[in-house]
Amino acid sequence: MAAELLSRRQHTADTLKLLGTISDSVARAQRLVADLLDYTLLQEGRGIALHPVLCDLSEAVARCVEELRLTCPDYPLIHLHLGERSALFDKDRLHQAVGNLVANAVAYGERGAPIQVTSRSYGRAATVSVHNWGVPIPAELLGRLFEPLVRGQQRAAKAGSIGLGLFIVRQIAQAHAGEVSVTSTEQAGTTFCITLAMPLPQ
Repeated sequence: MAAELLSRRQHTADTLKLLGTISDSVARAQRLVADLLDYTLLQEGRGIALHPVLCDLSEAVARCVEELRLTCPDYPLIHLHLGERSALFDKDRLHQAVGNLVANAVAYGERGAPIQVTSRSYGRAATVSVHNWGVPIPAELLGRLFEPLVRGQQRAAKAGSIGLGLFIVRQIAQAHAGEVSVTSTEQAGTTFCITLAMPLPQ
């Protein structure tokens, strides 16, 4: 929070770079702690706790992206919303899932390339996808990406990952009666897509 407040003031380029590094380190630590806590609860059979509310999907994702920009200033983060705006979901859990996917894109995608977050709401379902450019995910790894303690090799040492982020993303999606999928090719880049399918209240 302090780094976020300081970043809103006028600073030199070196200071802004330092603040970005601080924000990145804090966000990474927060993601790690949250994922470890969730993993422990899941191992105990308690599942992902949800507090879904009917709210504006576009606004929620836009705020999430705005915060994430502080943690990865070297990567242009773009948000695009399509379709309706209302959806039923847990805002904190969605923020956690999008944060994990963006962190994954930063860790394994092309350095400095744009990362696009697209939210869509239509009828009883909604989706949020995260796209990045870079070396495609090996085909033999695609089927295991969402298992716990699995991670890619590219720049893994710099990613600060223990292989729980994508596993937690899947658990959050499934708790919303949805799923998460991935496509990855050299021509089209890599896209992770979360589906939220909780029925709207009548």
